[in-house]
Amino acid sequence: MTTQKRALIALCLISSTMLMWSVTNPMLAYIIQSYPDVAVSRVTSILTLPGLVALFVSFLIGPLALKINKKYILLFTVGTTLIYYSIFVVVGGSGPFILLLVAAGILGINRGAGIALINSSIAEFLSPEKRAANIALCTAIMQGGAAFMATVGGRIASASGGANWAVSHYLGFLCIPAMIAFAVIMPKKPDADTLPGNDAQKNDQDSNKENLTEQAQKNEGSKIPMRIFAIIALHFAFIVCFSAYFLNSSIYIILEYELGTSADAGLVSSTFTMVGVITGLTYKLWGKILKKWIVMVGYTIAIFGILTMLFVTTTIAGIWSAAAMLSIGFNLANPYVSSKIISLSPKKLVPVFMSIYVGCTNLGIFLASSILGFFGGFLGSGVAGALRVSAILLPCCVIAALFLYPLEKNQ
Repeated sequence: MTTQKRALIALCLISSTMLMWSVTNPMLAYIIQSYPDVAVSRVTSILTLPGLVALFVSFLIGPLALKINKKYILLFTVGTTLIYYSIFVVVGGSGPFILLLVAAGILGINRGAGIALINSSIAEFLSPEKRAANIALCTAIMQGGAAFMATVGGRIASASGGANWAVSHYLGFLCIPAMIAFAVIMPKKPDADTLPGNDAQKNDQDSNKENLTEQAQKNEGSKIPMRIFAIIALHFAFIVCFSAYFLNSSIYIILEYELGTSADAGLVSSTFTMVGVITGLTYKLWGKILKKWIVMVGYTIAIFGILTMLFVTTTIAGIWSAAAMLSIGFNLANPYVSSKIISLSPKKLVPVFMSIYVGCTNLGIFLASSILGFFGGFLGSGVAGALRVSAILLPCCVIAALFLYPLEKNQ
């Protein structure tokens, strides 16, 4: 088995653990009920606090990955999630709420480092033309793990009427065998004769030789294209809008419109992730069809998802449909954005820019509640106000993407 194949298999295995913390999402409403003396906004911070911690971690993890082998850092970051699951199992529902916030902070290590390290490892071991498809594959596997956790965890929590929601976090210890397999299979570094070439020389096959040479010179000189920051800023805005679904789905189903229990919230969450799995596995096909328009198409589909969630509120089928559309939109756009940042980055700084990208994504999730809540106050209270803000801002993201991504003649 070649080094590249071993690396891909190992990265797929460790990817399955990255979103296992999604077991917490479907039972947010039960956590709110378990801590009636704690403000709802503070309970919701269980989902947003990891993003804040991840912001600081992500800016550190890029430079750290230049000095320490990414294999060992990945094992450490996944290992920290075991602390998260342990605290929720022991404390959840009966212990001090502050300990759950501590656990959420610890989870931020994984949130800030994991995906950035996986994408950087893909850039290190695989050739440029294979990166977007394999980033999509690893993302699909992440979401498959999240779907399993949300569905099974939601069922376990609802079996007791939400009283014993904390025991669902025992599922998190399934990451242990994946960590062991990853440690055995993952190579420390690529073979010298199979190292992927410079992105600037392989990025756009249809570009003429003069443009390729110019880009190679830029990369070799470590000049940083400003488009990287524009792409990251645009995706930050998209994540804020997307978070109108991410942060509110459980509250939307259980409390806001009383459409079901945590089991139903888990199924909706699994709809999002399973559609993401399908989109990821077929990403190579969509990439060939949509090419440089794939981000705009993804953002546009997300608009229809938010609108469905906003207007179809009398049946759970509405949020199911919204979850599917938002999943397609996110999973079409995200791999292309990641691979574009990799190909525009100076080769030695790929881990740094990947960490900045993931950090800004987490910052978007963390600030989304405040941003959507503030502007939503002018458009209506609660979940509906946040959805209206998202429905207004997402078309602006599409328009910005129309100007940003077609700047290159060939993708």
